[in-house]
Amino acid sequence: EKIETTEKIFAYSTDKEANPVEKKEYLRTFGIYSEDKYIHIAWMAEAFAYDPGSETWAFKTLAGIQPSELTTRMISKLTDEKLNYYVPCAGRNITLDGKMLGGEWIDIIRFRDWLKNQMQIKIYELFIKNPKVPFTDSGIVLVENQMEAVLAEGQKIGGVAETEYDENDEPVPGYTVTVPRAAELTSEQRARRVLPGCKFTARLSGAIHVV
Repeated sequence: EKIETTEKIFAYSTDKEANPVEKKEYLRTFGIYSEDKYIHIAWMAEAFAYDPGSETWAFKTLAGIQPSELTTRMISKLTDEKLNYYVPCAGRNITLDGKMLGGEWIDIIRFRDWLKNQMQIKIYELFIKNPKVPFTDSGIVLVENQMEAVLAEGQKIGGVAETEYDENDEPVPGYTVTVPRAAELTSEQRARRVLPGCKFTARLSGAIHVV
């Protein structure tokens, strides 16, 4: 439960079909079934080699790890127990499905954490590198630029969707950023030197696993 209150990820392996973790709603914890007790470490080593947002945790081949020979019944059981697994398929050994216990994709949680962390770092660097960031429209634009830079980077590595077009050829942006105008803020807000109302939306690019 402690890991769920942090911005970290916890992984474990089990050689039992029954999941040793009773609570199945955790969004930062995932397990994988295998006879090899170090498979979760091999899986993380493989997936962490990719930039956050550029990867899916499914379809990965793990060096030095033997796949499990699973029956349809066992796969169904592991799926019900919210456990991932490593199996041979069409001449390759692959991981499936790449989910947290709570059902969210592991790569989504990882990318979301990366996006938040990078935005915090970029805005912090803005304060460090400038003598001051004025509480004016020009200062607020500097904050907006940092937010947009992180979202653009997330788009470049594949975590945020590209700008796409609907059936009317109208653009659907991958992300949007909104910040307040300085004149909209109260004198009390300005006196505290805290800038509220900076928001963004982003569409995740996701991944195709089944066709």
